[in-house]
Amino acid sequence: EKFRGVIRRQDVRFFEVDKVRMVDSFRVGDFVRAQVLANGEHGSYVLSTALADTLGVVLARSAAGGLLEPISWQYMKCSLTAA
Repeated sequence: EKFRGVIRRQDVRFFEVDKVRMVDSFRVGDFVRAQVLANGEHGSYVLSTALADTLGVVLARSAAGGLLEPISWQYMKCSLTAA
């Protein structure tokens, strides 16, 4: 069964919410662990990654096709290019 969700800018993190750039936080194809806040429109869910340190991107691929490995709370490193 497929599920759809929306992560709003204010639900990415608790601090510096005004500086959150969605394009820097997530990419199409990322696997994201999030907590459901509410039922959204058209069968989707409103999600948050700000409620726990264990939430956020858990699997992603780089533009080169390599797996991205977390190196900090904010950055990931490509397993192919080390960039």
